[in-house]
Amino acid sequence: MSKLIDNCITIFEALQNIKNGKYVMQAFQRQYVWSMEQIEKLWDSILLDYPIATFLFWRVDDSNVTWDTYFCNFLSDVTFDSRKTADSVNYELTSINVKNTNTAILDGQQRLTSLFLSLFGEANIRPKNARKNSGSIIRTKLLIELNKNKITIDEEEYNSKKYDIKFSDKIGKLSPYSV
Repeated sequence: MSKLIDNCITIFEALQNIKNGKYVMQAFQRQYVWSMEQIEKLWDSILLDYPIATFLFWRVDDSNVTWDTYFCNFLSDVTFDSRKTADSVNYELTSINVKNTNTAILDGQQRLTSLFLSLFGEANIRPKNARKNSGSIIRTKLLIELNKNKITIDEEEYNSKKYDIKFSDKIGKLSPYSV
């Protein structure tokens, strides 16, 4: 019988596990759908020490995975359209070696993918009217400005950002402390 284990890890540890190929997603996960604004607000919540919910992990091993059990790797790059919404991205199906990959993410895929992409991945913006396969994209990186007094806060708007966190293609000119 399975038992519930409460093992807390840091966000950094989870992202390192993704980077090292220890974490995958179950093949039934939906496509990546988050927008740039959602990623920016997620980072804002983390910096403000707000809860970002829990993640549900499934320990995989030879006893619960067969040769025909498929998983998906996390995205290492994503392109956002001119409205800064993620294009429909399908995850690649893969089989796993349980000696290296030992955990599948059952809940939290959008959040973990967003965190991974913003720190270790590639984010691109497709300009308005550019075709999907035209190759005309603008590379962008996440910029986190820790001076929370730099932006005006709309107190009326629920979930307004407190920190100046945004994706920018001018990252080199903005700050030496960019992510």
